[in-house]
Amino acid sequence: MFEAREWLKNSVNPSALAGNRFKNTLKALEFVELLYNKGAAIVYVDNVRDDYSDTLVVKLPKDESKRSELLLLQKREEELEGDILLTKEILLQSGFPSEEIEEIIREQEESDIISFWWD
Repeated sequence: MFEAREWLKNSVNPSALAGNRFKNTLKALEFVELLYNKGAAIVYVDNVRDDYSDTLVVKLPKDESKRSELLLLQKREEELEGDILLTKEILLQSGFPSEEIEEIIREQEESDIISFWWD
């Protein structure tokens, strides 16, 4: 993984991050700056192949209000992408035992890391 801001600034690819989401590398860099402005402790690019990535990994801050803002932004991006969030109802419908569901939900809520992935 690479720190996203530096990686994007040094990229020679005109569309280095999630070309289906960002018009160009500059727009992707603006999104990374938004994450930092909302309080991200650090933002990495992951899954880099040939100077291109489709994934950001964000370390959340300790501040609960900033964490909430970043989680809301993640939710909006997932909705734009058409991803289905792992909610209790969806997990129940998928046949997961309720005790496993509680553990999955707790792990998501307690995690200090979130990711953004555009397909």
